[in-house]
Amino acid sequence: MDYKGPTGVGNIHYNFAKPVKFDVEAEKERIRKSGVERPNKALPEYERRYRRFAKFLSDYMVGKNADERDDLVSQASQVSGLSFITASNSRYLGRFLRERSEAELEGTPFNKPNITSAVGYEDRYKTFKRAMDSKRPEQSFSDIVTPIAKQLRMSLASLYNTKYKGRYDKENKNA
Repeated sequence: MDYKGPTGVGNIHYNFAKPVKFDVEAEKERIRKSGVERPNKALPEYERRYRRFAKFLSDYMVGKNADERDDLVSQASQVSGLSFITASNSRYLGRFLRERSEAELEGTPFNKPNITSAVGYEDRYKTFKRAMDSKRPEQSFSDIVTPIAKQLRMSLASLYNTKYKGRYDKENKNA
C-alpha cells in the first residue's frame, strides 16, 4: 500500500481529510443569537402565569364590550391558574395595562385608565340598601348582590360585607 505523506500515529489524520476552515466570528454570532432564544434560567412561576394571562387577554379582548371585561379577566385567570381576585389585582391586570400603550388598548374593554370605578362607601351602601328594599322573600342575598357587584365592578366579597348589612339592620331597627 502506498500512502502519500507520513504515516505516523499523530499525522495519519491529515492524509484523509484536509482541516476544516473555521469562521470564529460567525460561530460567535450564532451562539449569541441562540442564547437569546434559549435563556439559561427557567422563568419563575409568577412570570409564566402572567405571560399566559396576558397572552389570553391580548388574543381575546378585541371586539369585546366593557361589560365583558370581568368575564374576560375571569377566563384569563382560569387559563393561567389564578383566582379572579388575584388576576384583577394590579399585580396582573395593572401590569398588563402598564405594558401596553393607549393605542394598543383603544377599542378594547381596557381602554379606560382606571380599572375599577371610583364608587365611594356611601354610593355602595345606597345601592345595597336599594337592592335590599326591593328584595322579595324567595330571593337569596347572593341573588340580589351578584348583579350589583357586577355593575359596580366589585368582588362579591366586598358587597357581602358586615358594614353594609349591620348598618342596614340598625337603620331598620331604629325606623
